[in-house]
Amino acid sequence: LRARSFKGAYADSSALAPEFVFARYEFGKDGGLTLWVMDDEPVKASIEAGKLKGVVADGQVKLTASTKELAEYVRTADPEKLFNRLGTFRKMRLAP
Repeated sequence: LRARSFKGAYADSSALAPEFVFARYEFGKDGGLTLWVMDDEPVKASIEAGKLKGVVADGQVKLTASTKELAEYVRTADPEKLFNRLGTFRKMRLAP
């Protein structure tokens, strides 16, 4: 995911952030969408342990691993430790 910031009194223009936020998602049987976002702490520990390519500077994480390496890291990680639940979103029905 990438954040979009809106500018102007009426948000008539916007800009995409250059950084990505890694997320996990799940669609529920009730149509809800649950999102989790990647936690920096296990990623920082993996970088410092040499298990994942990246740089930690001023508390910020910059991943330099290839897409293939990052996919393998996520695939083998414990999702309960790697991601923090953001919330569940459901479509609301408005009364007529």
